[in-house]
Amino acid sequence: MKSSIDIAKEYLEKWFSTTTSENNTSQEDSNTTTLTNSELLEKFELYNTIDTDTAWQQLQNRLVDKEEQQPKVIRSLRPFIKYAAVFTGVTISIFFLFSDKPDNVLATDQLLALIDRKPDAVSLQIDNRIVEMSAKDRQFVTNDLGDTLAMRRGNELLYRNGKSNDQGQKHILTVPNGQTFRVILADGTKIHCDSDTSVEYASNFSSAQLRKVKLRGQAFFDVAKKKTKPFVVYTNDMDIEVLGTQFNVDAYPKRGAVQTVLLEGAIKVTKKDSEEILHLVPGQKATVGRATKKLMISTVNTYDYTAWISKKMVFNNVSFENILNSLERRFNVTIRNMNVEHNKKVFTAKFDHENLIEVLNAFAVDLGFEYRLEGETIVLE
Repeated sequence: MKSSIDIAKEYLEKWFSTTTSENNTSQEDSNTTTLTNSELLEKFELYNTIDTDTAWQQLQNRLVDKEEQQPKVIRSLRPFIKYAAVFTGVTISIFFLFSDKPDNVLATDQLLALIDRKPDAVSLQIDNRIVEMSAKDRQFVTNDLGDTLAMRRGNELLYRNGKSNDQGQKHILTVPNGQTFRVILADGTKIHCDSDTSVEYASNFSSAQLRKVKLRGQAFFDVAKKKTKPFVVYTNDMDIEVLGTQFNVDAYPKRGAVQTVLLEGAIKVTKKDSEEILHLVPGQKATVGRATKKLMISTVNTYDYTAWISKKMVFNNVSFENILNSLERRFNVTIRNMNVEHNKKVFTAKFDHENLIEVLNAFAVDLGFEYRLEGETIVLE
């Protein structure tokens, strides 16, 4: 006799399944399509998970394995003392940050409150309608006819596969500063979105020849294999085509370049408005400079470009200007740097679980700046 968990699992697997086989009976189709939202929620509460957390944990474990190849440039020895090393060019500055803040850096109650404030909600645009991903335990996303398209649980949105005659709606998911979010598309592709990122995609790809996604910001893609339907990520400066693979794309508008790093499989990178093409193998990065418009390839340590998935920050020869941009996104704050001469200075550093004050203190000791709060803006001077 089947348990209630087994029955719930069958319902949920049908609901999130790929295209239904033509051999399924009409009764089976009925069982799948006539469930109400409340019934789906009841089944979902019994089943609770479709093992996506386990899959992502396995991915993060593989990323952590690659971390062993990286030198530790920031280490925390709490609660008494923290040792930190920040590399600037060929000069190494080594310093100690004690539990008390330096005299020139005061962590006021207002600054702490600013850091701890609740970020804006993740939102989903469906045509001209905006759906806010609320703090509810479970949330259903429906189309204009009331048909359920996806289910949100926590910081993850899972789509169900559409019928073959469903053309799919255009959906735009927007992740604000201070948050990350995961979306599992109808084909099973997983997208882990970083802060200040938006992705545009169809609610299902059943009738499409290509699986198209538009990206602004940064996201890690784990693409489901579909030999007959290539998966293409479009950015302002490059397009990435795959059949099934894992790769990261950084297409933030403030960056001086768009780049993609391949972890597994193979991808084809095409520079926008040209016939210039590169084929990447794992461990390679393709970059298009926004000023130079050149498409270049290099071999990299992929951990540097995927550490953000594990809530870590790794900067490898990164300008202070880009570091500040990363801090704004990560901690949901606005930072104004009055010392423009610092913007082009290049750093190599790694932060595991440090908060914003600790990170700013590290750079303040090295660069000699002070910071203060002006309204809701952190000013470096």
